[in-house]
Amino acid sequence: MAKRDPATRIRYQWVVPVALGIAGVVMIPVGAVLGVNGVTIPGVFLGVFALAYTQDYFYVGRDGGQLLGKRDPTRDRVKKLTTALAGSIEVIEAIRQEVDANQRLVDRLQADVETHKELLRLHQSEVEAVAQVVAGEVRREGRRGLYFSFVLNAVFFGLGVLVTLLLT
Repeated sequence: MAKRDPATRIRYQWVVPVALGIAGVVMIPVGAVLGVNGVTIPGVFLGVFALAYTQDYFYVGRDGGQLLGKRDPTRDRVKKLTTALAGSIEVIEAIRQEVDANQRLVDRLQADVETHKELLRLHQSEVEAVAQVVAGEVRREGRRGLYFSFVLNAVFFGLGVLVTLLLT
């Protein structure tokens, strides 16, 4: 079997997509004019297939890529990997900054805990004295509040009985 010349393949690479495109361009209006969807729909599919088939050959990259011919998949992959690596570096930097901020917070909180522990040791006797005074005040106010509540409830009970007697 004879080997094909690459130049011949490149020369005839447009035959199929051009033929499909022409068939699609002719079938769409003919089907529309005749009112036959059986012609219009395949015409649309042929046109879409022709565009899809030729999209690799019309590639023009931002970096001055080729006007005609296939894309360089290696170049595309390298660009994608470079973009992904740059994005990863940004994410890693953001994570590192967050970890540093959290570490500073942990250090500050540990210092606060140590300060509070020292204050507790120094003022333990004062805390016990204040607690005894507060407990005595709470007991006294509790008794006073109980008496006041009892008197208030008795007054309202008496008013309820009085209103009931007046209404009946």
